[in-house]
Amino acid sequence: MILRVVILEECSAFCTVMNPVPFPRCLWLQLFVVLLLGVFDLWFHRRPDFLFLTSPTSPDGTSESLKMWLAQRGFYVKWSQLLLPTLFATVWHTNYHSVNAEVVAAFVVPHGGVALDPSHTNFTNSTDQQLADALHENLMNLSQDVADQNPDIIFFSTPHGISDMDRFLIYLNEKAAGVTYADHCQSKNCAFNLNISLAANESLNLVHHLKKSHRVSGVSTFGPPAGSSSPRIRLTSDSADQSFDQTAIPLRWGEIIPLYFIPKNQNRKFIILSHPSRRYSHSESMIPELLHLGRSLYLRLSHLKERVAVIISADLAHTHQKDGPYGYSPSAQPFDDAVGTWLKTLDATSLLQTAAGYVNEALSCGYTGLVMLHGMLSEGGLKRWTPKLLINGHPTYFGMALASMKRS
Repeated sequence: MILRVVILEECSAFCTVMNPVPFPRCLWLQLFVVLLLGVFDLWFHRRPDFLFLTSPTSPDGTSESLKMWLAQRGFYVKWSQLLLPTLFATVWHTNYHSVNAEVVAAFVVPHGGVALDPSHTNFTNSTDQQLADALHENLMNLSQDVADQNPDIIFFSTPHGISDMDRFLIYLNEKAAGVTYADHCQSKNCAFNLNISLAANESLNLVHHLKKSHRVSGVSTFGPPAGSSSPRIRLTSDSADQSFDQTAIPLRWGEIIPLYFIPKNQNRKFIILSHPSRRYSHSESMIPELLHLGRSLYLRLSHLKERVAVIISADLAHTHQKDGPYGYSPSAQPFDDAVGTWLKTLDATSLLQTAAGYVNEALSCGYTGLVMLHGMLSEGGLKRWTPKLLINGHPTYFGMALASMKRS
């Protein structure tokens, strides 16, 4: 792989030329970067791998403002007075090598029980009933679409997994299993069980690489993580004369509903990343971090030998109805509309600015996953993806959308 690097130097001559014009210096630098990146994109048909912001002096307010502006657009930004040592260290750390496979597609999937099985929900009107049925049908169709991409590994992002207060967690068990239920039904007929195999070694390698520059760690339950020399734990059931493995890491609705209808899940493995619980109150401030993490994830996943698909488990605003558990907020519909625009166009402004302005009141569990996905898609070159929004609506108090992004 050819490593493409753009170096932006805050040259005094450039600033001197622009000084007569009454615009803030940072705006001129932003304009310069936009023009430079536009030329880069026309030449390479993609974004640079790294963007270095260099200066002969220590960073001032302009440098920091520019760095934040670029980070919000999904760039890996590195400021340094010593360009060549920093560049060498970054390239060495990234460990570039030939890409044998690729990230072939990404999907946004809700985890509301009404999409799993709407037949047990009493709707107040026929419009909501029809929307719920359409969500279920689109979930079935999208699940087949995931399988049609023939991924060897599915990278799965969940907002409702095992969470740390501060760090993103990657599951390190070899198996994952659990049960969830359709809305308004707790009988055995409404139980949906899922058992999947995790790409444990790949997950462990991912943790080792990401933890150096991100708030990422691994988690294992009921035993040692993959690659450990400790013995596996085996438990024997009293109700059957056989040994069975109870060391699977738990799954619940946030993982089972998006994955349940995908055909032949037993033929592929999964990497599961759970978002930290600070997302509940700091989604907007996490945007630069999420974009950076998404770009790093894409780089690592695209270096795997296997074909990879990405699934983001995400519901939208939870404040559409006054009698819902979170009440009503006028921010709910504008938030869902802005996310819908992004799902149709991948327009960064719709997700990173418009939706961000509503998320604190709209209360969306999926927003951080969507921003992380934007970082991933940006690293692959936004123009290389064809987005398709299948449906976006709220038959109950929370919004749900299904969408796909495929390499064009």
